[in-house]
Amino acid sequence: MIADPVALETSLLRLEPLTPAHYEELRSVGDDDELWAKVVVANPFKQDDTARAWFAATTAPDRLAFVMVDQTSGRIVGTTQLYDIDLQHNKLEIGKTFLARAWWGSPANATSKYLLLRHAFEHLEIHRVQLRVGTPNERSRRAIERLGATYEATMRSFFRHSVTAEPRDVMYFSIIAPEWPAVKARLEERLGAFRTA
Repeated sequence: MIADPVALETSLLRLEPLTPAHYEELRSVGDDDELWAKVVVANPFKQDDTARAWFAATTAPDRLAFVMVDQTSGRIVGTTQLYDIDLQHNKLEIGKTFLARAWWGSPANATSKYLLLRHAFEHLEIHRVQLRVGTPNERSRRAIERLGATYEATMRSFFRHSVTAEPRDVMYFSIIAPEWPAVKARLEERLGAFRTA
């Protein structure tokens, strides 16, 4: 049984459990075709029915979904999830993430990953955290590599892009529990540099 989600935060960013009250503000953030140009699905926030379907999926019993809230402005800047949570086998995946373009290059993504990884390894006692990215999405791939995640494999033609109908390869990365202390230290150093900049 997955515990009810709790807020996770640093002085830079708050991950708040996603609720229906976030619908309108998050939809306004997510309805940006540029955010979805390199991923395997079309912009789900373009239409109300697909936006509501996206929200409904976040309540699946094997996931914890969050909005990213910038601590300075109080604005929602994106969303991210822990999903495919399998407590029996001590594994989960981090993803379903998008971040408003105004926050690209900010510490928001690294902070959200730090908070999710810390929650996964230190509170849920997960052994393996998986991350994946479509091969065209170089920006997200570089962000995953900067975390210190280990590349494992590329699944060829794993997804068919819903807009272009082109097959997309997907790259898989992971972090396992023995690696977490080093990954954590590296992330804390990076985030500390943002705070003092």
